Amino acid sequence: MKNKWSILFVVFLLVLMGIAIYFAYKPEKTFRTIELSNKNFVSNRGSRTYLDTIVQVGLDQLGIEGETVMVKEQPVQRDLGDEFESEAYIMYQRGQSIIFIKPNINRLKAIEIIAHELVHLEQYRTDRLQILKGGYVCWENDTIDVTTTPYDKRPWEDEAFNYGPLLEEDIKSILYEREDN
Repeated sequence: MKNKWSILFVVFLLVLMGIAIYFAYKPEKTFRTIELSNKNFVSNRGSRTYLDTIVQVGLDQLGIEGETVMVKEQPVQRDLGDEFESEAYIMYQRGQSIIFIKPNINRLKAIEIIAHELVHLEQYRTDRLQILKGGYVCWENDTIDVTTTPYDKRPWEDEAFNYGPLLEEDIKSILYEREDN
């Protein structure tokens, strides 16, 4: 009787391991084939070939034209203060941007992160957000010291966290087939 329970226990463990392996190595759901616009120039210098597609679709959804955006892997972790660490950040200068994104992020997380950064791109290009010298930014004509303003209290971040998820859903709806078809 003891041997029978031992065998059942081993079989149970093998089934659990099989399920864990399946979910750990389950391939990511790929994007459907779409035609991209040529309203912006997007270059991908990262190891994940789909990042430029996400950026291009996001720019189109925001109605942005004439921008040059390069996507690169984030070289080092940026400390944002108050225990926040960056998953990505954007550098912008008059029509040219570089989005640095953490390596090893899956497609869904990449869509979320890039949507957030594209909201910042829109803030920059409309001059609502401007980087000043000495740790200051100009947000909607107010000068803010980023060295003393906590990350989660910065109004441009608040806007990106509010509007990023809406853009994220728009991007997903374009890149993925509907499940209920």
